[in-house]
Amino acid sequence: MRGWPDQTRMLISQSLRRLQTILVTVLALIAALLATFTTATPAHADDYSGPLTITKGGTYSGNWRGTATDPAVYVNTEEPVTIENCRVTGPGDASGGALIQGAYHKSITLTVRNCSGVGYDPGIAGRSAARFLSAGSAFREVHVLNNVLNGTAGLSFSGDGNTTNGVVDVRYNKVLNIDGRVSGGGNCLGTTFKYCHVNFVKLRNLIADPNIEIAWNEVVNTPGQSANEDLILVQLSSGADTSPIRIHHNYFQGAYNHSPADTTLGFTGSAINAADPTTDTARAPSNVSVSDNQIVNFANYGIGVFTGHNNRVTNNRVLTSNRLADGSQIAKIWVGIVMQDLMNVGTTTFHDNVMTGNVVGDTWVNQYGNRLSNCRLGSVGGYCATTMPGNIDFNNPTSHPLVTTDDEAAELVRWRQLLDASDVNVGLLPSAPLSPTNVVATASTGQATVTWDAPSSDGGKVITRYSIEASTDGGATWVTVASSTDSAASRTALISGLTNGAQYTFRVTATNKVGTSAPSPASNVVTPLYPAPSATTLPSGDVIANKALLRASVNPRGVDTTVSFLLGTDPDLRNAVVVTPDTATVTGQSDVTVSKSARDLNPGQTYFYRVIATNPTTSTQGNVVTFTTLKLPKVTVGTAKSVTSSKATVVVTASGNGADPTTVVVSYSPSASTTGGGVTIPTNEVIPTSSTSTRTLTASASGLVPNTKYYVIATATNRYGTVVSSPGSFTTTPASP
Repeated sequence: MRGWPDQTRMLISQSLRRLQTILVTVLALIAALLATFTTATPAHADDYSGPLTITKGGTYSGNWRGTATDPAVYVNTEEPVTIENCRVTGPGDASGGALIQGAYHKSITLTVRNCSGVGYDPGIAGRSAARFLSAGSAFREVHVLNNVLNGTAGLSFSGDGNTTNGVVDVRYNKVLNIDGRVSGGGNCLGTTFKYCHVNFVKLRNLIADPNIEIAWNEVVNTPGQSANEDLILVQLSSGADTSPIRIHHNYFQGAYNHSPADTTLGFTGSAINAADPTTDTARAPSNVSVSDNQIVNFANYGIGVFTGHNNRVTNNRVLTSNRLADGSQIAKIWVGIVMQDLMNVGTTTFHDNVMTGNVVGDTWVNQYGNRLSNCRLGSVGGYCATTMPGNIDFNNPTSHPLVTTDDEAAELVRWRQLLDASDVNVGLLPSAPLSPTNVVATASTGQATVTWDAPSSDGGKVITRYSIEASTDGGATWVTVASSTDSAASRTALISGLTNGAQYTFRVTATNKVGTSAPSPASNVVTPLYPAPSATTLPSGDVIANKALLRASVNPRGVDTTVSFLLGTDPDLRNAVVVTPDTATVTGQSDVTVSKSARDLNPGQTYFYRVIATNPTTSTQGNVVTFTTLKLPKVTVGTAKSVTSSKATVVVTASGNGADPTTVVVSYSPSASTTGGGVTIPTNEVIPTSSTSTRTLTASASGLVPNTKYYVIATATNRYGTVVSSPGSFTTTPASP
């Protein structure tokens, strides 16, 4: 249970820094050949700069990487230093140093907050990953707040054994895998242990210190990826009579050796060693308060007090199922909580220790088939309720005989609920969210629907509100138009009351308890639309040979609407002409009939047309309607019959258009032009309205001049016009002798 002494480690570290670089290189090469385990590898490796040495007080932010000879950050000043918003990584130096190292003999005053520390295989045989922080032996005040630790060997506070050491403040940190596994297998350097004795927090040689608090930390270890001696180790350290060392409201899940299912290994992997056993009665741990912690799934023991006096263990929850995630059994389980004079120093040193109000439970049997003790007082084991009055057996033999993995999972839920209820954030300090993304707007009449995606980070706090802003001047000015207080909504908002015809862009901000994000990128530009008019093309009217009445019904829906027709001979209305109705603009909420007579049409032609109704933002096309103009009459001059020297019978063929009566007239003249001087001979034939058939008609010409050529034309007339035939001809015979 005793870890590697920090004083010895610091001296070794200082000596190694003076060694030639080549020695370190050789060691690293050897270790690389022997390395068998992998710890966390930092992301964005190129973002790190070289080691930083701080010789002047102030605030420092950045990303730093340590080497095999130097920590990532070395604090070598007694002026107050704050390291925040940083990332540190590195292998730890050859003596197993730290990522952040306080100078050994300097009374440093240091705050480390909102930083991430990642440890990885140091590449040195028999060494574990680096500690996140080592404070040095003469530190004055150290605050470790809201950091994230991954794959490191935790924090070390080793004093000089006098009362000059000051504040140790470890709160709100989130920790994954305290890792004492060694490079290359074998034993930790200088020991017979299969892994290095590392801790989440180690307190050593801090005498009568009234200013030590370890609280509201979350530590989760994974079997096979972590290894620890005790997560909290109080060794040769004590609080003051009026102000104990306070270890409270922490969540510890998993405390293992490097192979927790291996029955050949010794007891290791404890959670809180509140008073490490010692025969040094003068420096035996005392005035240590362990309260309101949750400890889940561990080897060896959950909480132990083995020496000292005036130590209190109260209101903790200590549960283990004795099972790993794969169902295998943890090899070494001793007891849930224990308060025992392990070194037999007697009551002059071991006295006035209290253990009460704790909830303790295990799986009842160990790997040997022996029942485990929930609580242990002296050499007595058994139920908490009988061995330690005031404590509670979680796994009462009649009501809850076993602690299950479900029980363990429920403890994490309980912890999360406690954090929420206490408004406590573990890990990196919360911040305002990042900006929402992918803002898309879709416009309709007088409104727009805006959708967006949640930010990639909520800043560590639940988003409580989204706010939507609108701009009509291309982003020069913005006005808040809506907000949503439901972070679980579909991230969509309907923005009403917009001006139809105006161009809008939108952006969104996200707000959590800490603050409000920067605005998102602007959405696409949208234009709210006036309500679309309705438009129906009606059947045409008054269709004749060369004109037709175009008709339509339009409802403007309250917006001034212009109306036009497209007219053409192609069904798709390609190359159509625009025909403006007599009433070109309509308004109101009712259907309005509009029309226009289309003139100069081609007889017998099929036409297509539709109405188009247009307001300031929207255009509606009506259906396509077709009609065919009527045909004009036809008339043709045939071959004359019964031609003599003085008369002839003129033959014509004619047809009407099926719509109106048609009159046929024949004219003849000896002149090629029959428009003047000719003689008109009515056929006395009228083609009736309903007829479209062709008729043969005759007309008698008399009083003709012998041996003369006559030209003949015929006309067909109805109310739509007159059709003139091509000229025919005949020649009278010579006169008889």
